[in-house]
Amino acid sequence: MEQTPIKWELERKLSLKIEEIDAVKNPNLIGQYGLKVTPTIVTLDNGVVEERLEGVVHAEPLEAALKKNQ
Repeated sequence: MEQTPIKWELERKLSLKIEEIDAVKNPNLIGQYGLKVTPTIVTLDNGVVEERLEGVVHAEPLEAALKKNQ
């Protein structure tokens, strides 16, 4: 399973943009957010990590996390 189609589905459903960043091309983010697994989804509030989801996340828990942190 791949995260991208789930991301697209939720962007359409929730009318929001989920930014996808390649950590390999942005190595500073690996240390900044303590990334250990790809994919990792991080929700931020003013640059502060609100929630971290590691590995491929199914639509339902990802939607719940996004709604919780809107």
